[in-house]
Amino acid sequence: MFITENYRIIAKDDRNIILQKKTTPKDQTKEGSWKDDGYFTDFKSALKVLVKREILSDGLDDYERICAKIELLYTYIDSQCVL
Repeated sequence: MFITENYRIIAKDDRNIILQKKTTPKDQTKEGSWKDDGYFTDFKSALKVLVKREILSDGLDDYERICAKIELLYTYIDSQCVL
């Protein structure tokens, strides 16, 4: 399942969920590949780590901006996950 354009989550089997990050090749004419970025026992744990990584990558430093970013990510996840 693609979560963002740079992250996806795949299920290796019933007990192994893998968070993967898209890599950018040095040669721009080639397509990027996917690198394993974390291993989890459930989907929810993988999503929580992804939210934390997205927040830290933005360098947010105040409470209101952090809360806004979390809400934005949760909204995006909810729009992509149809149960």
